[in-house]
Amino acid sequence: MKKINGFIFVVLLPILFANLVCAARKWEFKSEFEFQARQAKPIDYQKDGIDEIMMTIDRFNFIKDQKGTILKQITFHTKDFRYVDAVDFKNRHSKVPIFSFVHKDTLICNAVDYQGNYTRVKMSTRKIINREREWDCSLVAAYSIDVNKDGFNDIVFMVTTGFALQPRGILVYDYHNKKELWHFWEGGPPFYGNVENWYFTDLDNDGENEIIFGTSAPCNGSMANGIDDYHSYVLVLDSKGNLVWKRQIGDASTASGIWVGDIDRNGQTDVIACEESGLANNKEPNSLLILSAKTGEIERYIKTGEKFLGMDVCDINRDGRLDIITGNSDGTVRVFTDSLDLLKEISFPTSVRLVGACDFDGNGTSELLVTTKDCKAYILNEKFGTIAEKQLTADFYGIQVYIIKNGKRKKILFRTGHRPVFTYKLMSVVPVSSFGIKKSYNIFLIIVSLLVLSAVIVGIAHYISIEKRIKNIRRTANILPYAFIMFDAKQKITYMNDYAKKIFDMEGETVVNKCVDIIIPASERKDFQDFLKVKKKGTIFKFTSKKGEIQRNFEVHIYPFDGENVLIVEDRTNKYLTDMITSWAGFAQKLAHEIKNPLSTITLTLQRLQSKYRDKLGRKSNELDRYTDSILEEVERLKYTTDKFMRFLSLEKPVFETNDINLLIDSSLEKYEKILPERIEIRKSYGKDIPSIKCDKNQIIVLISNLIENAVEAMEGMGILNIKTFLVEKIIDSGLKRYVEVSIEDTGKGIPEKNLKNLYKPFYTTKETGTGLGLLICKQIVDLHSGTMEIRSKEGIGTVVSILLPVNKNSNKI
Repeated sequence: MKKINGFIFVVLLPILFANLVCAARKWEFKSEFEFQARQAKPIDYQKDGIDEIMMTIDRFNFIKDQKGTILKQITFHTKDFRYVDAVDFKNRHSKVPIFSFVHKDTLICNAVDYQGNYTRVKMSTRKIINREREWDCSLVAAYSIDVNKDGFNDIVFMVTTGFALQPRGILVYDYHNKKELWHFWEGGPPFYGNVENWYFTDLDNDGENEIIFGTSAPCNGSMANGIDDYHSYVLVLDSKGNLVWKRQIGDASTASGIWVGDIDRNGQTDVIACEESGLANNKEPNSLLILSAKTGEIERYIKTGEKFLGMDVCDINRDGRLDIITGNSDGTVRVFTDSLDLLKEISFPTSVRLVGACDFDGNGTSELLVTTKDCKAYILNEKFGTIAEKQLTADFYGIQVYIIKNGKRKKILFRTGHRPVFTYKLMSVVPVSSFGIKKSYNIFLIIVSLLVLSAVIVGIAHYISIEKRIKNIRRTANILPYAFIMFDAKQKITYMNDYAKKIFDMEGETVVNKCVDIIIPASERKDFQDFLKVKKKGTIFKFTSKKGEIQRNFEVHIYPFDGENVLIVEDRTNKYLTDMITSWAGFAQKLAHEIKNPLSTITLTLQRLQSKYRDKLGRKSNELDRYTDSILEEVERLKYTTDKFMRFLSLEKPVFETNDINLLIDSSLEKYEKILPERIEIRKSYGKDIPSIKCDKNQIIVLISNLIENAVEAMEGMGILNIKTFLVEKIIDSGLKRYVEVSIEDTGKGIPEKNLKNLYKPFYTTKETGTGLGLLICKQIVDLHSGTMEIRSKEGIGTVVSILLPVNKNSNKI
């Protein structure tokens, strides 16, 4: 019956809706005009909100309107001039185009007004850094603002240099008085993306505007003002060119895209920083961060996908709140809320770059323009539906896309080809009402569709429910902290979540249609096949796998699901380790007790010895004091470690009582709020209607206190401690279970990636006075409460510890 319904759905549903699809609101790309040029960029020359196009052909520069009519021609004696931007001066009826070229180790800028008058500015001379290279200095952008508050707009130039290294940075020119105001050079060049990547605004509410911009990291070996080009940064300068703050965003070959504004509508200015691009062999996801506009401190961050490619901010779903939209090399366009929670996403077959978000048809809603590595351009509506698609070329390299203003509407300028001459196409997007099916045929389709509608409706309901269920399960499975694998009757994998790919070292591989036993070591596959034949719910298959020097323990559960099977694989290595420690806890306690007793005797004996020789030697006893004091310090440290170890071993079975997790956090924080350094700020964000949980009050307070202490130590006297609670729901054993999540985030120094795998090992520590038992105690408390604990961290950014506790004592452990 299910196959019949599926057939009805697949075959007859298109008939039912074919005529509706034909009349559906879709767009198509319409070519306005096409041309070839060395360079072309949009320019709102007439300042009327409608872009013209500046095109360069040899040494001739033409400003054309969107119909291809020439409005102005600017000719130079050499083709070395390069169009940079057009700047706006007060009391001018048109913008002033800016051109640049290098002549005898001097960067020269030409400003050409509407009457054809040239203003030549000597921008910068060559810095003696790399004489073996041709000096490849140029301007990437120019903006007009009144920096020095004299009533006249100045020009802010973004300067870059390639392998010749310098200069790179910002130069401000007083156009009215024809002189440089100041410049600020850095190691990495300013990053110039698809959307605005610099701002001149009051970031700290002191009445003075600052300049904020992002840099890129080409890794040429350039350094200036303490800023290198092996990392990307966000930089803030005051109106006199002094560095206010800097924040490292990414590593080699990355770039820092930024957006500045009040993202969460709380009256405070925020900086959204997006780590774009990066080295191909870097497997760690890029970061998306929210920074304090005043200090540059990290307020919140996430790492997801692979490498971000483009970012923009708008209210995409029209709920009155701003959203952050990103492209990514993993082929996914993602929308995040103002608190960096994932709102929705859509996947493409190849990497996808977000060009921008804007209202293409002028109806008040935003659309997204994206391009993919297979050389296609897509326009997506606010629900992520594809409303227009265009194959650009067969060659990805050389593609560049500009959004062209046309009043309330927008057009697109596509660039394809290779140097020295590119092909440009100006295209509009227009709605279409038909895809070429004849009207009479449409009527026939409507009649046929109505006749079979009653037969189809059952199939539709069944098919949609199954597809929706599978889709929801896969979406949920991709954020679960265990491996989730679906396979068919032939044992071929149909789906594997990201966590499974990670723990079985299959990231980047195509696993669909491979045999499900690839996750099992060859020596245990026969037993695994026997386990699959049973397919009895509740049966557990256990196996071990060695990764490097680490042996990992796994447990496999199997569940049938709509003709397929689901494997849930749990990494139980830490639990096995805890169980092993607990199994010899009695002996270890006795051993620790036997160690502690002689330590007390040693301490007492040394103290008596000190008293004796001090009486006899007087001042001459100082040298002996150094030795005995050193022994006493080591004895005290050993006693402290022994005490903590005994506390770990003596954790009793929890006494479960109903408690409010928010009140327990407040109780844990009481002793810290008065003694914390002034420059450490605690921010609490408790979820609404968080239900009570069954827990051991004292153990949970120990858990929270230990994690707070770790966070405070990591911040070394300065930073932000974010403590949040949420109510989350997860699918467990085909049912929905509720959990309370506690998130403790710090902006400290972070944990190196190589150390993360060792965090739960007994006695592993990187602190001089650490015991290596604190996190192990935390983990044991969480395990005793049938919860989970996850630690995510990045050096230089901070650490996030997430704890999930079941809402009631009888909830299954996830």
